[in-house]
Amino acid sequence: MSSKLKLIILTPIFLITFVISNYGQIESNSNENYSVSKIEKKLSNINLEIFQYKLTNQENPSFPTCKAKIYILKNNIKIDSINFSEIEPVGGNYGLMIYSSIIENHLLVTKYGDYEGLTIIINKNGEKFITDGGFAYLDRTRKLLFSISASDLFGISVFDLKLDSEIIYKHDIEDEPIEFYKKNERYFFKAASDNSEKDSFYEINLKNKTIAKNENIFESIEYQKIEKLIDWEDVKNINCE
Repeated sequence: MSSKLKLIILTPIFLITFVISNYGQIESNSNENYSVSKIEKKLSNINLEIFQYKLTNQENPSFPTCKAKIYILKNNIKIDSINFSEIEPVGGNYGLMIYSSIIENHLLVTKYGDYEGLTIIINKNGEKFITDGGFAYLDRTRKLLFSISASDLFGISVFDLKLDSEIIYKHDIEDEPIEFYKKNERYFFKAASDNSEKDSFYEINLKNKTIAKNENIFESIEYQKIEKLIDWEDVKNINCE
């Protein structure tokens, strides 16, 4: 699980513009160096306040291109926070993506940039969980959240939304995961290889917490795709706003 989070203190600002979007309430303004956006999401008595700071003044290269902070409030009292003091625009998109829907009684946020994608999960009690991520899939039957790392290293994670527990986190996978499948209680993912035009298939063993390439078994069974929550097309315009 990634731990590359840096603490910052954000200066209070005036919020002068208000709009409504499908992500929740959004407020935005500009100061001398940054445009600032604020998104609010609610789950029961838990509120998230998400601030993103996008650099507009390019004259000072020492300023971070993007900064972000998430406040977690319970009954309007802050109980926790997550801080990103610097999010670099490398590895594709950068900044935070806030899911518009409640996912199995959880709030989800995805962080991009730094060659390090993260999936941030907040439950109804305001507890936070952070795992590698970027592109999420959901098995609603078993309430399992599968994530593909938006990273320079190929990896996946599996998070149990019933138990609020990470089951598997694997990085340095040989091939690049593309999508997930299941057959009864068995799970698989397809992966692309730089060394072959043919896709590879891996089996995920949740009990043993292992993955293994398993070409023949996958080809011999019927399977169904696991629901995709987000992919590259959904995040192409996420740039710290």
